[in-house]
Amino acid sequence: MGKEIGYESSVEREGKRPIGCGTTNIFAMCWMRARGIFLNMSKVERIKLSPDVFMKMSNLKFLKFHYSHCSQWCDNKHKIQFSEDLDHFPDELVYLHWQGYPYEYLPSEFNPEELVDLSLRHSYIKQLWEDEKVPQNTEKLRWVDLSQSQGLLNLSGMSRAKNLERLDLEGCKSLVLLGSSIEQMNKLIYLNLRECTSLESLPELKSLQELILFGCSALESLPPIKEEMGCLEILLMDGTSIKQTPETIFLSNLKVFSFCGSSIEDSTELALLPFSGNSCLSDLYLTNCNIYKLPDNFSSLHSLRSLCLSRNNIETLPESIEKLHCLLFLDLKHCRRLNSLPVLPPNIQCVDAHGCVSLEKVAKPVTVPLVTERMHTTFIFTDCFKLNRAEQEAIVAQAQLKSQLLARTSLQHNHKGLVLDPLVAVCFPGSDIPSWFCHQSMGSSIETNLLPHWCNNKFIGASLGVVVTFKDHEGRHANRLSVRCKCRFQNRNGQSIRFSFCLGVWNESCGSSCHEPRKLGSDHVFISFNNCNVPVFQWNEESNDGNRCRPTSASFEFYLTDGTERKLERCKVTRCGMSLLYAPDENDRGFQGTRVTDTVERTSSEAFVPIRGRSHSQVGERRNGRMRDEIPL
Repeated sequence: MGKEIGYESSVEREGKRPIGCGTTNIFAMCWMRARGIFLNMSKVERIKLSPDVFMKMSNLKFLKFHYSHCSQWCDNKHKIQFSEDLDHFPDELVYLHWQGYPYEYLPSEFNPEELVDLSLRHSYIKQLWEDEKVPQNTEKLRWVDLSQSQGLLNLSGMSRAKNLERLDLEGCKSLVLLGSSIEQMNKLIYLNLRECTSLESLPELKSLQELILFGCSALESLPPIKEEMGCLEILLMDGTSIKQTPETIFLSNLKVFSFCGSSIEDSTELALLPFSGNSCLSDLYLTNCNIYKLPDNFSSLHSLRSLCLSRNNIETLPESIEKLHCLLFLDLKHCRRLNSLPVLPPNIQCVDAHGCVSLEKVAKPVTVPLVTERMHTTFIFTDCFKLNRAEQEAIVAQAQLKSQLLARTSLQHNHKGLVLDPLVAVCFPGSDIPSWFCHQSMGSSIETNLLPHWCNNKFIGASLGVVVTFKDHEGRHANRLSVRCKCRFQNRNGQSIRFSFCLGVWNESCGSSCHEPRKLGSDHVFISFNNCNVPVFQWNEESNDGNRCRPTSASFEFYLTDGTERKLERCKVTRCGMSLLYAPDENDRGFQGTRVTDTVERTSSEAFVPIRGRSHSQVGERRNGRMRDEIPL
């Protein structure tokens, strides 16, 4: 049932109903002294307001009508109704938020000289003020949000908002030009024009730090970017029609640049022109830019942390990429012509080469390991069907060596506790678990007895491997996936401990701002090397118990989730394997007197670095149905 709110009607009813009874009395009680009104329209059926409802609210500084249940205003019914056009807002307003504002203009009698924050998201506004009624003073205005106001035609009336800092015009699809008024905003640092699909041009903007042009499909060019605009740090140009860079461009302080889905015929030069000598760029997203080759001087971007080159035509990467020591994320998804990978930077955390169907060779080593290795790493080679057994073994060998270094660093720094994420994880097409896994089983679980004294002071964790079939999952997006393992260790006294490991995880972006679909339709192998430094497993040097009670049986159950706790029933684990991991001795030749390259090449053929004079084949020898020993790192 609707409620009518207005000055006269409210006063008349003020004495007839209890205070606090209904929206009417709330307004009546606060009429003369209210400083703020915040009304959640999600909980209101309908409110009728008289045009002069705010006339006597001279103390009102904060006014907010919002919908808490949905920020996108899906239920766009007008719950606030006026008998006539609203003709007044209190001149003392500092904060005005009205989601779904129902008028084409702000009230003509409103003098916004105190207004600091204006938000009219999802409104029917065409321009803030009618041309002949533009206020003389809007200098205190700092933040304006007109996003999703699809009827907005221009920014008329904002020419005097010289101190504006943030302007959000996302989804204003009728906006063609910004006009000259925005050029006067010398303190504007944030401008969001995402999905302004009619916008055709931009004026020169000097003070911007962040400019979002995502989805401005009618925009074909940028204005000159001069030295005065050198403070620009974030520039997002995905989905525009820009075909060339401006004649003058100065982006020495740019940190994030995204230009996914460009219309350039060959973006080789365009992609890097703005960044020559740039020492600040940390995130570069160039998905689907028709790039064929990256120049050798790519290494000049020495601050780069995330690089997305997915869906391009590159056949290989420049060898100089190895010099990008800050690079953490490398996205190469769907680069269908990519046939080889050079040595990658040592600190890389995620390499995603999903769908690189021509990829045949990877460098040996894939990355140059660091003696003080601390970076956990994921190598994703899903749907890279041309990678042969030797290349897969090289990738796994690199993961093993990297785990060895990570484990050594962990011991040196006396790190305690359980790390659920793997030290290193790899995945690639295949249906077989490597033979060096000591314990293997068909299906999704393993139960085994461990040898006495298995948990010595060199124990690090477990190497886990599974084969997952995606045949029943074919055609479905697998953009969020996690392969997990529930572990249980139990000693002969019945004491037990349970915890979970992660064998590998990816999300739809994996370091990229451009979401690429990931479809899997065949079997894939997942292998991880996990740290497990749980206090219950610590070697007790002070114990005089010769038997030293240790957990002697272990079980491992493998399953897949969608990145949360919800299991994916259509993806099945068909085979699984486990081996315990041990840290090497300081005098192991895997660390002393051997080059890293030699170590990686040797592990490719032997599956593990020989430790204490024994090869993997000797370590993995079965006697009386049990393993003589577990695999040392």
